[in-house]
Amino acid sequence: MPSVLTQSTPVNTTPMRPTADTTLSTLLTHAQATIDAGSQKLSTIESSKRLAAWTAVDKHVLPEHKVIGIGSGSTVPYVVERIIAQGQEVNRERVFIPTGFQSKELIVQAGLLLGDVDQYPTLDVTIDGADEVDRDLNCIKGGGACHLREKVLAEAAVTSSRRITKSTLSKHLYILWARDLIDTECWSRRQAASPEHLDNVNKNWEPGFMRVAGVTVPAEYEHLPFQQKQWNGSVLILCAQGLDVAWAVVKDDAFYRHNVWDKDSIVLMTFLPVTPIPDHAPLVLPGQQ
Repeated sequence: MPSVLTQSTPVNTTPMRPTADTTLSTLLTHAQATIDAGSQKLSTIESSKRLAAWTAVDKHVLPEHKVIGIGSGSTVPYVVERIIAQGQEVNRERVFIPTGFQSKELIVQAGLLLGDVDQYPTLDVTIDGADEVDRDLNCIKGGGACHLREKVLAEAAVTSSRRITKSTLSKHLYILWARDLIDTECWSRRQAASPEHLDNVNKNWEPGFMRVAGVTVPAEYEHLPFQQKQWNGSVLILCAQGLDVAWAVVKDDAFYRHNVWDKDSIVLMTFLPVTPIPDHAPLVLPGQQ
């Protein structure tokens, strides 16, 4: 288990606090830039866990949160590490509720105030992980003694599903990346199908079903003459009630039906942004910044 940083450990003491204008890329870049501060070089897997934990804390553990649930597992030491980095001043009035022995020891070793869910039946936020998460955001949690307490803390947190409306709970964001076929006639098919494709995008735009629509371009796009500039794929972000609904929209698209997209390489998966996506957020092509 990775060691816990103490108050005297040299880490970045100014975690980035996202604003409405903060992009996911900016948030992740900031966390990655400081990810090795004051510690040994981590493996790729551990670095990924640490980045995920730091980003979750930066986004969801806010100064006004005073009662915080701490889960169990391999990412939790990094959660505690990032909470410590928020500083003694903000942590002085906080109480931390563990889900098991591991998180209890982490809280005590870090010099944070330990509490119990019996004392604090309502938590401001709980940070926990999952063994596996599928593309529909179904989480697989490990069994054992911690499992019950993890569910108790999740239910006690004000950010749990009881504070989410049924309509919000039933919808997820899905991101589509569809590469164009590479035959010589594909560009002509794309141009011919574009009006129908754009009609479909516009039809789904106002209700909020379509959240982002854009294209991908080859790496050499910037340096090509204007006459040779061509797009080579599409990116869409949809808000749907399930993966089957998202797939139905994709298969009904003109680019799918008219063999513009390479159907065998389409990627459609759940997309969980760290920062909110505006209702209508067109993608920016290279050269248009």
